[in-house]
Amino acid sequence: PEDDVTLEDLVDQAHGLLHDLGVSVAHVVGHSMGGLIAIGFALAHPEATHSLTALNSVYDRPEKARRAAEERADQILSSANIESEDNGINATIDRWFGDSPDPEHDELIDMLRQQLAANDPAQYGLIYRLFATSDDAYADRLGALECPALFMTGADDPNSTPAMSQAMANAAPAGQCSVVEGTRHMMSLVQPERVTPALEAFISAAHNEPTAAPAQ
Repeated sequence: PEDDVTLEDLVDQAHGLLHDLGVSVAHVVGHSMGGLIAIGFALAHPEATHSLTALNSVYDRPEKARRAAEERADQILSSANIESEDNGINATIDRWFGDSPDPEHDELIDMLRQQLAANDPAQYGLIYRLFATSDDAYADRLGALECPALFMTGADDPNSTPAMSQAMANAAPAGQCSVVEGTRHMMSLVQPERVTPALEAFISAAHNEPTAAPAQ
């Protein structure tokens, strides 16, 4: 991304990808930062969105939580200029899995550590800063969503909280909230046996509803 990357830039990229693939309408699903992009996509391109699912997405954070997210972005960007073996990875894993993760998740955690370590800190930091400051991007716009929308998160996710998902569902005309007990931010990886069937059921029901009409 460029230094002045915006959420709209990422929405445009997603729309451009579907156009290049010849996909005219889709069930759009996004996780975390991808949830913000998915919401933006559904608002900007209702004619291309059959349904929206935002997993573990943030919404209108309390000021303290926003400051903490901005500080994490600053930490990542700072690590781009110094040698650092951590780059905030340990803190990220703790947020995602808790202080005492299940040993059954060791292989998954190792995979995520490798992915995080492979990120370019400067690039990742720019996107994380965008994530940290865009939680209220759609705070007053969800009433314009024209498609069925599912907002789903883990009961123990400290940042993408159940209260946020419920608030989004309340604001969307055809919104639903689903909370997965006993899991946190990486619920789709940790508990796919619960998350995937819920997604399939929602998308199947939405698929039988009329596609949103093009915006006038």
